[in-house]
Amino acid sequence: MDTRKLFYDIYKNNVTVEQYYLSCPFCMLEKDYESSSLYILASLQKPYNIFEVEEYFRRTVEELKIIVPLNKNV
Repeated sequence: MDTRKLFYDIYKNNVTVEQYYLSCPFCMLEKDYESSSLYILASLQKPYNIFEVEEYFRRTVEELKIIVPLNKNV
């Protein structure tokens, strides 16, 4: 998954838990990224709590030092 597209969709408020937040960790794990929050995010099961999902996604971004694009260029 292209993280730029993911952040664009987050900025546009066009994301769903299953389609975006939970497909991204599996792609990242396949590319050998490792982080405790990434593992937790990938293991979440229904019913999803959007606040919990977003928190683990935010932690994953921080732990992996992923650069979040500025929204003024979106």
